[in-house]
Amino acid sequence: MKGYDRQERVLAGKLELLFRGHVAVPGNMLVALIVAVLLRQSHPNWFLVCWMIATVSVGVARLFLHRAFQKADSRERCNSCWAIRFTIGTFASGLIWGTLCASLLLWHTAASYVLLTFVSAGMTAGALATFAPYMPAYLAYATPFILPLSLVSLASKDDVVAANGVLALLYFIVVTLICRYSSRFVNHTVKLQVDNEILRENLRSTRRERNRARTEKWSTLAQLSHELRTPLNAIMGFSEA
Repeated sequence: MKGYDRQERVLAGKLELLFRGHVAVPGNMLVALIVAVLLRQSHPNWFLVCWMIATVSVGVARLFLHRAFQKADSRERCNSCWAIRFTIGTFASGLIWGTLCASLLLWHTAASYVLLTFVSAGMTAGALATFAPYMPAYLAYATPFILPLSLVSLASKDDVVAANGVLALLYFIVVTLICRYSSRFVNHTVKLQVDNEILRENLRSTRRERNRARTEKWSTLAQLSHELRTPLNAIMGFSEA
């Protein structure tokens, strides 16, 4: 039971770190808007409008999720449930970006390949700092983002674009390994914090028990002293008589 409580506290600490990164959500929407404007030359307007609506919808939903987490009582919330919700939000965001990358099969220019490669590298690298506390969240975001770009690039007849797909795939592997290392480091740090909290709680509990035992000891001694004085007083009274 104590091990389970420790695991729950560690997960709660990770969630606190994850949900502090709410500033990244508006940043994601801002980058999406800039990319949509830059892709007007290669993509139809109706597609870009629909894509932006989906991006904003997911972004707003994630902001509401952050707000709901901050309002939730830390003593009563289901940490595993919040971790799943956060991961679903990151997956939805990554999937929307992946859809844009996959659209290069239909509409593309050399500039659009370069743009989305640059954006995917920057966004996933930035997500590394935010999602490192929880590895599944990062994989849920980066995998549907980068893999479609890699596959579309590899399917191109242009050798340069195909080489770009290979580099994107290698980049994904390297960044994933870095995230794994960072996740382990954060996990170790959170565990140390939780262990310190548990140790302090045990010390406070021990101190309270010691004070209670001391109080009970003096109370018992006082009672015994009273019980001893009563017959002694009677004996002394009889002897004086």
